[in-house]
Amino acid sequence: MPLPDEIEFIITTDPELMGSYQLDTGGDFEHTIIVSSARCGHAYTALTTLAHEACHMSFHKQKGDKWLHHGVEFRRRCKMIANEWGFDGLEL
Repeated sequence: MPLPDEIEFIITTDPELMGSYQLDTGGDFEHTIIVSSARCGHAYTALTTLAHEACHMSFHKQKGDKWLHHGVEFRRRCKMIANEWGFDGLEL
């Protein structure tokens, strides 16, 4: 995982978006995680969304463009992060 000062966290009110991970958009941060307050009205939902986007973030350096997809390897990583953070792996 990258260092915290390499990650930008953004809260949006976009009702179409649950969360999003963006890699190197050319700004001050290499990583950006966005969570929508319109879709994540409870702390638990916001945390599981953050964990899901962290899966994308942790996956990209090892697998290149595969970090965009929700394939078998990605699901395996979700379960690993869910176990570490105390969530149900199927929720991520």
